[in-house]
Order: sequence, then C-alpha cells, then structure tokens
Amino acid sequence: MDRYPDRGIRPTGRPAPRWAVPLAVLVALTAFAPSIVTPVHGSMAAESSSVPHIAATSPAHASPSIIIHFIHPTWINVTDSAPGASPPTGGMAAYDPADRETVYFGGCLNSICSVYSNETWVFARGAWINETDPFDAPPARVSAAMDYDANEHSVLLFGGLGTTGALGDTWLFHAGVWTNVTDYGPGPSARYDAQMAFDPQPEENGSVLFGGYTITGYANDTWAWQGGAGWVALTPSLAPPTLCCGAMAYDAADGYLVLYGGYTGLGAATSETWELYSGQWWAVSPSGPPVARYYTTMTYVPSLSGVLLFGGDESGLEVNDTWLFSNGAWTNESPSAAPPAGPFDAVLDGTGTTALAVGGYLAASGGSETWAYEIGPGALLEANQSAAEVGESVLFTADVASGTAPYNATFNFGDGMSAFVSGTGPEISVPHVFARNGTFDVQVNVTDAVGATTSASPLAFPVAHAPAVVASTTPTSGDVGGAIAFHSDIVTPGTPPYSYAWSFGDGGSATTANTSHTYSAPGVYTVRLNVTDADHATATSSVTVTIAPEPTVSVTPSTTHPPVGTPVTFWANVTGGTAPYSYAWRFADGSSNALPSPDHAFASGGTYVVQVWVNDSAGGAAHGTVTISVSSSSSSSGLGSAPWWFWGGIAAIAAVAILGSVLLVRRGRHTP
Repeated sequence: MDRYPDRGIRPTGRPAPRWAVPLAVLVALTAFAPSIVTPVHGSMAAESSSVPHIAATSPAHASPSIIIHFIHPTWINVTDSAPGASPPTGGMAAYDPADRETVYFGGCLNSICSVYSNETWVFARGAWINETDPFDAPPARVSAAMDYDANEHSVLLFGGLGTTGALGDTWLFHAGVWTNVTDYGPGPSARYDAQMAFDPQPEENGSVLFGGYTITGYANDTWAWQGGAGWVALTPSLAPPTLCCGAMAYDAADGYLVLYGGYTGLGAATSETWELYSGQWWAVSPSGPPVARYYTTMTYVPSLSGVLLFGGDESGLEVNDTWLFSNGAWTNESPSAAPPAGPFDAVLDGTGTTALAVGGYLAASGGSETWAYEIGPGALLEANQSAAEVGESVLFTADVASGTAPYNATFNFGDGMSAFVSGTGPEISVPHVFARNGTFDVQVNVTDAVGATTSASPLAFPVAHAPAVVASTTPTSGDVGGAIAFHSDIVTPGTPPYSYAWSFGDGGSATTANTSHTYSAPGVYTVRLNVTDADHATATSSVTVTIAPEPTVSVTPSTTHPPVGTPVTFWANVTGGTAPYSYAWRFADGSSNALPSPDHAFASGGTYVVQVWVNDSAGGAAHGTVTISVSSSSSSSGLGSAPWWFWGGIAAIAAVAILGSVLLVRRGRHTP
C-alpha cells in the first residue's frame, strides 16, 4: 500500500494503495520474492555459491534462548495524556539524547496527504510541543530519512518527498535550530522512503543511509554521514536488493545494524533480515521471522536489549503486530493492546528508555496518534499515619512502580486542596494540613514521562478536632519549700487517651494530668504543659507561678519599759512570704490579739515575753518575740514612773515661782 494515499505523486513501481492491486496478485508476488534473493545467515554468506567471498568476520549471534516474561510490555495510547495538539501524521521521528527529547518533522496536513508539512515538534514529559521556526525550517516533506547522529550531537535529516518530487538535501537539528549542510559535498542522489540509522562501528562511524526510491527507481547503495567529510559512499562486496520502505536500526546489544523488510525493485514485499557489520552487509536467516512487509518501523529499546518492530503493510493489508529482534532471532511480542494498523514511526521517548509509535491515520483532522510500549505505571497511596487532627501535618506518599520515570503526581486531598509533585520514584511524597475535621477521600493521579497515567485507590482519611488544653495552678504564687498544685483541663477533645508532659521551669517535670511541685528557690517560673493524644496531635498551654522566700518577722514595741496600765503599741515587721498574712499575739499575761499592730497595757509590774506568730497565704509561718519590763508604780497620775531628776526639776521650778511672787508683792507696796 502507498503509505500516503492519493497524494498525487506515485512513481511507477512503488507500492500502490491496497485497493488498487488485486490481493491474489500481491500474494503471488510475495511468494515469488524469496526465490530471487535467498537469505543466508552469518558466515554462511561466504560459503554460498551465489555470493562472493567476504573477508570480514560475520556478526556473532548467541543461541536463541527461551525467555519467560511474567509481565509483558503493552502498547498504551498516550495521545491525549497532555493538553495541546499533536503533530501531523506521516512525519519522521528521531530520539535526541543531547536535548532529551523526541524530534518529529514533516508529515501530512490533510487526511489524503496532498499537502505536506514542515513543522517541527518535540515530545518530552508526555506532551508534544510545536517548535517550528519558519525562518530556518527545511522545506515541507514526507518519507524522509531521519535519525540522531551521535558524532554531530544532532538529528540528521536527508531527502524525502516534497512538493517538487524527490529531495536530496541534508539538514541538522540541534537545540531547536535547523542547519542546512547540503553543501558539505556530493552525497546520495535525491530519494525518499530510504532507511537510515546511526552505526558507531569504526567501519561506518556515522549515520548509514540505504536504498530508497530515486528518480531512476529503487536503489541499494550504502552511504554514511561522517561529519565534516559529509556523505561517504560505502562499497560492501554484497548488498541487500534494491528496495524502499523497509526499517533499519542499530542493535546496540549485539553491535550491528539491522535491516528488515521493504518493497523491492521486483515489485514485492520482502521478509529478509540483513546486518551491517565490519563494513559488510550480511544476509541472515533467523527462525520464525515476521511475514514479508513494507512501511514497517523499528527502533532499538535498551530495556529489551533488542530491536522492536511494529506493524507495516503485508501484501496490501496493514497489520499492527509487534516483534523483537535479539541475539539474531525474531520473537513475536504482540500484546493484546496495540496501535491501529497503519503507518507509524517507531522511536525512543525523551528519556531514551521507552519505545513510541507516532503517526497512523486519523480521520479528516490529519492528526497523529502517540503510543508507548511499556509496562504501564501503577501507584499505591499511603499516609504516614492512620488518622490526624485539624492543624496536624500528614505525609502522603504515592508508591510508583513500572512506567517510565520521571513521574508527575497530582494529589487531591478531598478538602478542596491539591498538590502537584514531580519525582523519579519509587516514592513521591507531599505533606498536607487539614483545616477542618471530617473524613476525606485522598486521591493521587500519576503520569509517567511518556504520558501513561494511573490512579491509586482512594484513601479515606479521618481528621478529628485537635485537642486544646488549659493549664492552671492553685495558688498562682507560693513560698520556697511549699507545694504548688497544677491542674490540666481538656477544653477541646482530640482522640483519647492523652499523655501529659509538665515542665516546671526549674528542671522539674511530671507526666500526670494533675500534679504538684515544690520549688527550692524564689523566682518567677513559667510552667508548660504538652498534651499528646492518640493520633499524635499536640496541644500546649502555660501558666506563670511566683515563688517567694520563706517569711520572717521581727517585733518593735513603742516602749519596752512601760508603767503598769500604760498601753504599749506592738508592730510585726514581716519580710518574705506571700501576702496576705495572719497574726497571732500572745502577751504573756493571758491576753492575745490578731491585729497586725495591736495596743496592750499590762496590769501589773514585771517582765513579759511578748510573742507573735505570722502565717502567710502560701502556708509559710514565722515567729517573733520581744521582752517588756513593766514598773509596779501606778500610772493613774501619770507621774509615778518619772525618774528622780524629773521630780527635782519640778521642785526647782516651783521654788523659783514662789520667790518671784514674793518679790513682786513687796515691790508693789513701796510704789507711790
């Protein structure tokens, strides 16, 4: 079948649309083709009478082994994995490890491929991005040869079918820029539907181009792009038949270039497998090869250690089977899910690990599909605890398996909040704090690097009110050595049971809900209480307590030698302790008083030891004394207790007063 039906240019001898050739004729041509070119395997090519002797050593192949796959890769449609458009169908794709992306160029802009594209698209992290620059883009085309050239660190593009026919230009693409390198020197003739792949072996050391359809018909010449030297013609002593529309890839595990299938100049599809090794083409005969086909596609997949082949056109009938070529043998790996039959281009994704199939025929849109060949990703959602409380941080983790790293994980916490996290796995975590209580359905959606998605089973996560606690003390102040009682009050319940942790500010601690503590030094202490519930949520409260020194008291009387009956005022001088204070006076004469500063008169003379006991509000106590000497004379005149010199002074004053009065009287008698 013509890969691009009804495009208006169909040279004579190329595969025609499947509806244009009777099926019986195609079957007959296919059956006839093997008799024209007989495939031989390995060193047998040198011994065949139909081929010349080849001096180089043929590629070595390990004996095919039976591989048991417990989990098979499958094709996953990732076309709509990311928002945005897709590249047109029928373009050319190449994996660019330098820029970590898949490059796609050209294609058909309508469903009948009558209009060609010169758009450049790149695929990375599961999304296609149009990077077309109209100022440096190559002319529009389809059916070009394109691969990544490791020597140039760039994608190499050659030829193709343009609006004017076969093209023979050469371009390099790197860091988003196309560069025309056609003028490096003479190269292959203009052609399209050629095969190209990079071969690092010293005999080739460049991007190898083989065959294709030229203006003179089918070709089987071999060229290598060798950087500054441009295109160099290789002249192996044996070459595959003239053909186009085959598939070619470098088998890095076995170290040779593999060419399979195509449409030969004899007018039939071929099922031959060839290997380019040591500068020579070798016809190999692996067991159980795919049936003859053209417009097939291949790419080397590192994780499979082999070349993956997809689909093609089998004698006018498009197929979508999948094969693996490894250790010189073909194995049918067709999974139950696959892209639809139609022309696709196989290529590695931007990580260089997973095969993509890009292209296919869509309806009138002319757009393409993108499929990934992998074991799809799986995810398991878990939390670091079984429940939480409002305001508590919870760590949610998506355990990711399979797929292609890195991954994008979107967490939805069920409370209207979400988080987007990227990571290489296998664990992708994000913390979250719930602002209200309830049971929330937490979900995670994971997308891998090629756009394959998976969702973990939702996690029903309960969130309760966080506890709130108030710490209190009775009293709020005390004395050194006195016990202070502390209490806890859970005002908002969390999830019981609770654990308690008191810190008294002096290095002391306790772990009960209510407790007491004795301080050995005065000061102001901040006491903190932490309460942790069964879900590890913590509430905190604090209280301040003032600790005073123990009280002391001294007694000051208004006099220590009162006469009998004379009131004496007593003062209790208290220092330290915690106010208010209570007083208890004992006057040693059977009397008592409870005032802070009482007055007391003794009824008889003698020596009395007056005592006072002071109690503060924190339970502290102090004791003070004073000795009072009471004279035995009466205190009714108020003079009995005066000393002798007091009475002498009074007598002298009286004598002077009497003498003065006599003198005044006498003087008055002599006055005329």
